[in-house]
Amino acid sequence: MNFLRNNKYIGWIVILLAALNVVLLVFIWSGQKRFKKDAPKNGMKLLEERLELDAHQRKQLETIREDHFKEMETLRRNSHEARKALHNLWSQINVEDKVNDLTQRLGTIQSSIEKATYDHFAQIRAVCTPQQQQIFDSMIKDILKRNDPPGMKDGRRPPPKRIR
Repeated sequence: MNFLRNNKYIGWIVILLAALNVVLLVFIWSGQKRFKKDAPKNGMKLLEERLELDAHQRKQLETIREDHFKEMETLRRNSHEARKALHNLWSQINVEDKVNDLTQRLGTIQSSIEKATYDHFAQIRAVCTPQQQQIFDSMIKDILKRNDPPGMKDGRRPPPKRIR
């Protein structure tokens, strides 16, 4: 501490850096919270702007979106319950039939989620004019490319690396 008293500049710099760290942490924390909350609406705004939807199309899109989210919530809840029931079987014996039933149920639910997502985008596409459909198709292709796992190219995985 004697060194800091002798050199006031270093003391002030340390205090300033500590204050900046606190401000940065608060900024990051509040920014992440806001981003997560607004993310779906920003996606819809982007879709509306790029497709240049009219008021009637926007209203249809909102109805389609609300119905989709209700259906997805039910499916996710069912998936969570089935997964929870499956993982509660760890400590039991002779549960092979229950495990098979629950994993089959989870597969069916996941299939329903994928079908609901496909139907959702098909309904959005049906609301669009032919010109808007071309833009929509391009947007979906870009999104799917971005969501590919790392290393995937055109939907294919790279060949495995050989161990020597």
